[in-house]
This record gives sequence, C-alpha cells and structure tokens, in this order.
Amino acid sequence: MKNLILKFLSFLNLFVPKKNNKVILVPFPNSESGSISVANQLCRTLADKKVYFVIEDGGIDPSKLLHHDVNLVKRKRKLDFYFLFHLMTSKYVFFTHGLLLNNKSKNQIQINLWHGLLYKNIVMLLGNPPIISDFVVGTSDLSKTMFSKAFGVKEEAVTLTGYPRNDYLFNTNLKENDIVEKLDLDYKPDRIILWMP
Repeated sequence: MKNLILKFLSFLNLFVPKKNNKVILVPFPNSESGSISVANQLCRTLADKKVYFVIEDGGIDPSKLLHHDVNLVKRKRKLDFYFLFHLMTSKYVFFTHGLLLNNKSKNQIQINLWHGLLYKNIVMLLGNPPIISDFVVGTSDLSKTMFSKAFGVKEEAVTLTGYPRNDYLFNTNLKENDIVEKLDLDYKPDRIILWMP
C-alpha cells in the first residue's frame, strides 16, 4: 500500500505547479551542516527566494543555527501532508539522502548535497536504484567519478563546488564569540579546538 501511495505522489508531483521563488532543503539529520550552510547562504544572497528547511519531529532543532529568514517545515511522519505540499510546490529542492518521490518533475531542480566522500559502498554500489537529481555537489575530479557511479548521474551533473559547510572556515567575519554564542553553552570556554576527522 505504501509503495502505491508513493507512486501516486510521484506521479502527482509531475503536475503540481512549482513556485519559482521557493526553495526547500530536506536534510538528514536535522542538524546536517551542509544543508544548514546552504539555507543560510541562500537567505543572505537571494532575498527574492523563500527558503524552507525540513526538520524531522523529535530530532535536534537546528533553528539557532539557521538564518532568521529560514522557514521551518516540521515533518511529523514520512508522508506528512505539510511537508509534501512544500516539497511538491518548490522549484528548487536540496537534499542529502534522496527523496521519497521516485521521479522528478521537469519543472523542479533537485540538488544532492551528499555529505562526504565514499569510504563505503552506497546506493547503486550496493545494488539499489539511483538517487534522482539534476546536480550533485562534489569536491574534486575523484568525487565526480565516485558520485557518478554511486548515484547514477552523468559526471557532468557532479558540480565541483566544495562542501558548503566548509565555507564557514573561510568566513573572515566570523569571530570566536559568534561561535561560542551559536554553540549555546552554559560556560565560556578558554579555547576552541577544531577537530576534523
């Protein structure tokens, strides 16, 4: 029954009108740093776009890390109507782990923000169907080849932008106090150590 509902929703998505000024981000988990970075950058640079950020009910609330213009969409269950409405009416869809819908509207642009390099087999490398998208964010020619094989997209669809979350490391306007404030700690640390495994 669930598969039948998903097929119907995927078919319906082909015909639902898209709003050109609407962007939705569908991260996993709620605190996925690449999605947070993209949402914040979109709000800072594209004032004409309405940005929506999906959060799973019961997960970490990332609202303190998000730009004040980001609209939260709380998803209480997989087939949540409020979530599906925003997903199907958005012109631009950013995601990290695929979407429920197994086909895409030609009027919608889907961007896969996969969060790292492939140190393990995923998606098609495990025999699963491809993750449908127009673009995949990559970091190098090596990731271009990896992501093309893993997600079932052409190498030209893997766009070498680097990972959005790393832009914060090069933001010269960010001060130590800003970082401490965002962490919302009960104390002020003597120093901050950046650990990047």
